Amino acid sequence: MKTRLVIPDTVQIDVRELTRIMGECGLSTEAIGRITIYIDSKFHISMNGSAWPSYLARFRFPRLPRNGNVVRISTHVRGKPRTALSLNHTLVHELEHVAQVERKDIRMFIGHATIIVTVAAGLVVGVWAHSILVALLGGLIGEQIGYWFAWHEIQARDRARNVTTTAISLD
Repeated sequence: MKTRLVIPDTVQIDVRELTRIMGECGLSTEAIGRITIYIDSKFHISMNGSAWPSYLARFRFPRLPRNGNVVRISTHVRGKPRTALSLNHTLVHELEHVAQVERKDIRMFIGHATIIVTVAAGLVVGVWAHSILVALLGGLIGEQIGYWFAWHEIQARDRARNVTTTAISLD
């Protein structure tokens, strides 16, 4: 098995460097062979990237050739193209999430619970205020607060700050 790449023509990936960085993130050879790296040029409002475990990836990406986890990276966010440096930073961040899933890191559970609780708290404030708009805004603010304090996200941001790569380059 080998890592699958689904990338636009404007993006190149150094497979040797990609494999090195996956190993540095703690992924096993087996896990590396099951990952699909999907770089898209669709319009995204706020998502630089995402990591999808295999049991969810089959529903989220039904047409994508994959047999395991999917790492999706956006080339454009809020209508602006991202730099190669930014794409590589996101790659390391998302690969850390894949590694967290592989090692069944408790920080994933605690982090997701933190996000759910903060979203729920934001929604409760809106319900208490008797306003659907305030509830939605509270949920969005709660999600952002949860993201910043979630243990698994803190760990992934630290990994992306401390590990550099040039696996992705742009034309």
